[in-house]
Amino acid sequence: MADFSMQNLLRLAAECNCSEVLAKEGQPPTVKMSTGGLVRLEAPKLTPEDTIRLMTSITPNPNLEEFDSDGSTKFEASIHDDHRFRISIVTEGDGVRIHAFRIQEAVNKAYDTKSYAFCESIIRLNKTRVDVVADAWRGR
Repeated sequence: MADFSMQNLLRLAAECNCSEVLAKEGQPPTVKMSTGGLVRLEAPKLTPEDTIRLMTSITPNPNLEEFDSDGSTKFEASIHDDHRFRISIVTEGDGVRIHAFRIQEAVNKAYDTKSYAFCESIIRLNKTRVDVVADAWRGR
């Protein structure tokens, strides 16, 4: 898994009207749908290197320094200039957990304008999971 970034994962989450994204080693990336269900992307489990790569692909340098000294950091990131996420990165055990919360104004706007309809072409929702082609969240 060498060609992916947190930006691509957040972009997919924004386009699919997901309210949260979780990336943790040993599990595939997970999203929380606006309907409340947690679903894992159909992708390989993240390795420690994958998780670090996701973290460094989006974290500003001052926050990387804060993470190195404190073991955690928080900041905001924007995707498409109108989808904002609050990113929380913490050391968990021997690994790193990345949790992105979509800022509510952006969630409401996407819902009101029905911009999440694009996702029907790339996801299939059922009671317990969303099947997503792994390449879609890698930006291929």
